[in-house]
Amino acid sequence: MAVQVSVVVAVYNPGELLDAAVESVRTQTIGTDALELVLVDDGSTDGTRERLLDLAAAEPWVRTTRIENSGWPSRPRNVGLGMATGEYVLFLDQDDELYPAGLEHMLDSARENASDVVAGKEVRTGGRTMGPEAFRRSSGEADFFRDHVMDISTPHKMFRRAFLDEHDIRFPEHLRRLEDHHFLAACHGHRPRLSVVADQPCYRWIIHGGNNSVGVPDPYDYYGALDAVLDVVDGWALPEEEKRRAHEFWFKATVLDRFGPGGFRTWPEDSRPAFLEEARRVTRDRFDEGLDDGMPPAHRVRAALLRAGDLEGLVRYSTAEAAVTTRPTLESAAVVEGALLLTVRTLLEGPDGPVRFEPDGATVRQQPSAPVPPEVAALLEVSGDLGSARVDVVLTERATNAEWFLPTTATTALVPHDDACALAVEAQATLDPATALMGSPLNAGVWDLRLRVAALGYDSRPTVRTGGVELPAPFEVAGMRAQPYETKNGRLALRVRTQPSARPAEESASRTSTTAAAPATAGTARPLHRRALGAARRRLRDLRGQR
Repeated sequence: MAVQVSVVVAVYNPGELLDAAVESVRTQTIGTDALELVLVDDGSTDGTRERLLDLAAAEPWVRTTRIENSGWPSRPRNVGLGMATGEYVLFLDQDDELYPAGLEHMLDSARENASDVVAGKEVRTGGRTMGPEAFRRSSGEADFFRDHVMDISTPHKMFRRAFLDEHDIRFPEHLRRLEDHHFLAACHGHRPRLSVVADQPCYRWIIHGGNNSVGVPDPYDYYGALDAVLDVVDGWALPEEEKRRAHEFWFKATVLDRFGPGGFRTWPEDSRPAFLEEARRVTRDRFDEGLDDGMPPAHRVRAALLRAGDLEGLVRYSTAEAAVTTRPTLESAAVVEGALLLTVRTLLEGPDGPVRFEPDGATVRQQPSAPVPPEVAALLEVSGDLGSARVDVVLTERATNAEWFLPTTATTALVPHDDACALAVEAQATLDPATALMGSPLNAGVWDLRLRVAALGYDSRPTVRTGGVELPAPFEVAGMRAQPYETKNGRLALRVRTQPSARPAEESASRTSTTAAAPATAGTARPLHRRALGAARRRLRDLRGQR
């Protein structure tokens, strides 16, 4: 059988981590007759060479070679790509794994859509999920930027090898940072046919202390690499609008996000001045000030402080931003026709209570979370930003950290709070255990419920508090028993068992239980009116009819 997929792995002193990666390839549902594993040893010093030779001698689907140490994955990946014989190639990190049917799902999408690139659902363990918007839906005609695929700037995707060869796309061997961004930018410049597999997990990205992506980047390596990425973008034979969209993406992702709550402020103080100056340099050289206007409000403030070189202001503001979150609380829960219907409410909270907004006619000003100069505070006019908030109830499998969007209807509104206003969010979601995974049933195990609020430059994803709401009794549907319950920390979770209980499924599935919390206190969103059961049933049927 001809090789359909070549899995290329750059290897350097992997220890036992490589065993799991290899096993995940061995057990792919397409079978080892349809794949090859290409292991390129980047000059390991721990006996890896002998291990790889023994593996290749025992397994005809494994090939290996050794090169002098290059110090970064680009060179071994390129060597592996040169050795590959498959129609498609996928780059797997030595400490990551593939889901058993990952290659099968990606190949199916590639065949169905004649794809040059396939982005399979990526599950990040040991860290926060990156780029969840990329996997909101499957698509055969996706765009790297419009559909947020570039938000996951990793090479953990499947590429048609002929496409890479035709356009001479390779990893930049002179860069020690952002080589993945460079590679994907080169791909996008040639208008690949891109498909997304969102309804099946394909790639398990495992985060631990040894990952190269963890830590404080050298500013000269990092922003020198960004210059190289932008050189690729500027060389695209694409409309200027496409190039500007790319500049907006990299300005936000590699510059402004670095000065957010989880970056710059957490680094050692002696590392900050050099990083700030190099970030200012690349901002001045590569990103015109007109890009600032299209950023979310929080990023507009960061951009202004960055351009002014205000180190203390950046640290102070990002420290305050770190406290901006939501505290979602369950308002009501009901089981209707075998599905769990949830209503969740929250406010956008800051370090000293709800984030404050001041409406004034047609304008709305957000009060900064920390003191900033008046001209910077003026950038927080948010009347044009409030409507772009994204709100979702997200189901997270506790055992794997895989996240799935639930069908959600949400509203956001400014409500009176003290002498200003607060941003109130209400979300209604449907959790049907038989179809919750984009049409597939839930796996047995524990599932946590989160509310994701992406608004004004913040991205909050905390678990939902039960808030004293009496939860529905366990119910059965499609051979599963689903039990909503409150965790020790007062959070909402769902335990799923595949063995039905003694109670007849018909009785349990038709059982309806509706509860609601006490009215909210003054200054929060208006209390939720209880929805009629008939309306809940209609909403559920409408959702099922859309599948």
